[in-house]
Amino acid sequence: MSRRALQNIGRLVLGCALALSLGCQQPYDPPSLINKLRVVAVNAQPPVLTTAPTTLRPLVIGNDPEQGLCYAWSLCLFAVSQNGNYVCVDPELEVGLGNEPTAKVALVDALTLLPKIPGVFEKLKIELPKGLGLPDPSDANKQPSLEDLSGLEIFVRFKVAEDGAAACPTDTAKWLDQPCADRTTCLAGYKRIAIATADKDKHTNPELTGLELDGVLWPADVTPTVRCYGGDDGYGQSGSGAVPMKPVWSPESIEVIGPNPDPTKTEPLEEGMLFSWLSTEGGWDKQRSYDDVPENDFYPPDYDGEPTRRVRIWVVLRDGRNGTVWTTRQVDVSASAPATGHPLCREKADLPGCSDLK
Repeated sequence: MSRRALQNIGRLVLGCALALSLGCQQPYDPPSLINKLRVVAVNAQPPVLTTAPTTLRPLVIGNDPEQGLCYAWSLCLFAVSQNGNYVCVDPELEVGLGNEPTAKVALVDALTLLPKIPGVFEKLKIELPKGLGLPDPSDANKQPSLEDLSGLEIFVRFKVAEDGAAACPTDTAKWLDQPCADRTTCLAGYKRIAIATADKDKHTNPELTGLELDGVLWPADVTPTVRCYGGDDGYGQSGSGAVPMKPVWSPESIEVIGPNPDPTKTEPLEEGMLFSWLSTEGGWDKQRSYDDVPENDFYPPDYDGEPTRRVRIWVVLRDGRNGTVWTTRQVDVSASAPATGHPLCREKADLPGCSDLK
């Protein structure tokens, strides 16, 4: 078994152990359940900072649809966790990126801040890290080359909150520095992004091309109806009504990272695909799956004879190098749904693969 597969298994076991531990504590919901405001991922296009601007887009779900959302973004060279918030180590090392739902960050934003690092670190009595291509504190006139800076990771801070009846704040720095008073309606975090001015550090996001439902490719515009789950609790227990799903991605989007660190292996080290599964109701066999075993089972909620309910599903794909994409589908759940026939083929019989099931 490859080293990457072993690493993926380790991450999966850890994720499942966390899910099980949460499941044993009744006051806590599983991480996959979306029942309040969540920022579950941030897509950066491209996922590295090159000479072209990078656009950042958050996946914000679980918010009250009646409420608008407020946003704030900033580029910070060094961010830390402090008092329940993510703050920049010093305002001199930060630049605002606006208050729109998406943000753009350019290499020039980082280059403007880099010369300020020695002075800030001296003021904070912090030793300047070595070997990162940063300005030389012993020579104020020496500027780092773009090639030297390649690979340096910086941070984009963000904050998302329901606006309620109030207008959204426009002072980006001030609002970002204020911890969220209510984390059911306000969330703060950061997205790592690496400077990539050398070709070896440049890469792209993975491509999540679709989702299969029980072996049939699931179009985004088709909403199938499935039966309520027939298991004991809907979380990890086998029973009738479990819906098999499998993400579909482009094999070409799995990029080579570099030489394999295992001297016994001749094949290069490649990215690993890690999938997170989320839904507004119901449960999952696994909170996460990975590229070697990507399949998962969805356990539709049991409404005990109640009318049809619509459930939203998300699958988030991460490649381990800040590359992040996602896809979403919706499914209706009903206790009176047919027990036979494929859910997708009942809605659209001409889908590829449906004719083989007749």
